[in-house]
Amino acid sequence: MPKGKFMINKSGWSFFISLLAGFFVAVASVQIMGVILAIAVPSEFYAWFRELGSIETGIFITELALICCTVGLLSFAALSAVYRFIFPASGLSCFAFLIGVFLTVYIGIPMFYGIPVSTPFARQWWGYGFEIAIVAASAAAYLSAVYLGHDHAIKKA
Repeated sequence: MPKGKFMINKSGWSFFISLLAGFFVAVASVQIMGVILAIAVPSEFYAWFRELGSIETGIFITELALICCTVGLLSFAALSAVYRFIFPASGLSCFAFLIGVFLTVYIGIPMFYGIPVSTPFARQWWGYGFEIAIVAASAAAYLSAVYLGHDHAIKKA
């Protein structure tokens, strides 16, 4: 190894690329969530949950369904592309992706817009659809890459 050159090993690049992918997914996710969550759900849907005595469950199901169909698919596609075309799947890269998403959503974007940094545990239990969707999609991408044989990243000679 030449002296004076900055060298990063393969796992370091995998961590960095996954972190960067998490950043881009988080920025896109915030914009997508702003549009998707503005869609009004029919009042009959919530009336049924109100009759059952649990409007919070209806809110959780609605949020989870809307976010899983958009942000979950986006994060699954981004992480699958990283695993397929750039680096083989590893637990470290999946963790780096999640770090990139959550740091951007909870610290980066609020700082950019000049609003207080939100804490992830300051919400009620039915407000965690975004986190569940991102973690589930990341786990699905990792498991599909490992167990279904999509671990054929381009090898650099």
